[in-house]
Amino acid sequence: MLDLLLHSGSNVGIILLRDLATERAIDEWTAARLVAYAGAYVKEPSEALVQAVQQMQNKDFWPEAEMFHRAAVLAVSSLIGKSCSDPTSSCNSVRIDDWRKKYLDVLTGKWRARNCVC
Repeated sequence: MLDLLLHSGSNVGIILLRDLATERAIDEWTAARLVAYAGAYVKEPSEALVQAVQQMQNKDFWPEAEMFHRAAVLAVSSLIGKSCSDPTSSCNSVRIDDWRKKYLDVLTGKWRARNCVC
């Protein structure tokens, strides 16, 4: 049933998924699965939606849910790509280069720490 929200591509559906995760009405794995693809399905991305979804990246949002936070990074990446990458975009709160560097460092830093054979 929740997959229908995702496939609807509506901004309201994405916000509802965020709210369900906030209230812990769905488990971490279901939330992560749905949120990871949220940006891919949204039909009318906007800066306001990017800001709403960015809240899910905060560790205080769901402190024990590491998988969910990783999925939120993917969702925000997709939404930023759709909403803010056009030079004529009105995204004022997102600076693509800063965001890209920050999260590349986060993701590769974690990977290197676990997999480095230095």
